[in-house]
Amino acid sequence: MRQVFYALTVAGVVPKDEVAGYRPVQVQLVKMRREGVLPWTFIADGTRLVRQVDTWDDANDFLKDVRRSYRRNLWRAMASESRFGSRRMRSPRSSSW
Repeated sequence: MRQVFYALTVAGVVPKDEVAGYRPVQVQLVKMRREGVLPWTFIADGTRLVRQVDTWDDANDFLKDVRRSYRRNLWRAMASESRFGSRRMRSPRSSSW
């Protein structure tokens, strides 16, 4: 809807104003969609993130999907205390730095 509003603003049809310009365009477009004058798919925001729940046709379909995405946790077998770095620092009291 915002793209239509911008196009109408540039053409000078509506003012560049949220209340006096955008709102009437929004109301008119919704009315046109509901009356069947403008198809619902005519205006779409392709950049909008679509959230949907994953679904499967049956349990076998689900298991195939899980099998493809399974990754073994290679870090689990490591010791619980890991050290990062190549050397331990010596104590300042040590004579050999």
